[in-house]
Amino acid sequence: MSYPSIAIANAFLEVGRKEGAPTPLTPMKLLKLVYFAHGWYLALRNEPLIDETVEAWRYGPVVPSIYHASKHFGNTNIVGDLSDEEGNIQRVDLTSMRNADLNDLVHWIWKQYSRYDGVQLSNQTHEPGTPWTETMERYGGVSRMPKGIDIEENMIKQYFANQLKDVLPAGI
Repeated sequence: MSYPSIAIANAFLEVGRKEGAPTPLTPMKLLKLVYFAHGWYLALRNEPLIDETVEAWRYGPVVPSIYHASKHFGNTNIVGDLSDEEGNIQRVDLTSMRNADLNDLVHWIWKQYSRYDGVQLSNQTHEPGTPWTETMERYGGVSRMPKGIDIEENMIKQYFANQLKDVLPAGI
């Protein structure tokens, strides 16, 4: 079952408010947290976490709806929740038994990645062999890649599945 991208972003914002963010929760950082959660979910559950494709943009993987909902914060901490293009605030109930696995995943992602800022997380997505890098290389680099190119879901899934041997999230 996939969830609205904005609802997953708001789940991270909620966890950040409750647990505290070691570095500001900027739009770039939020985008990368949702991307990592989506990748791990694909690898672990063999289905997409979010209801939207991830695009390869200049500074890494981007979920367009989250970018547009948060871009007005610039490089500052996001305050409040994000709303979709109709102005609706979408949420997912992480306390529901139905969403226990999602709750575990969101908290695991937070524990693993929240200490990094947006630039550091972006740098992780630019490492050799990552889906973003592979997509960029297909087009001859950032300057030659057309706007709005999707990163293939299967490529994301395979990349994170390959990481499972090194880091298997406990309890997920």
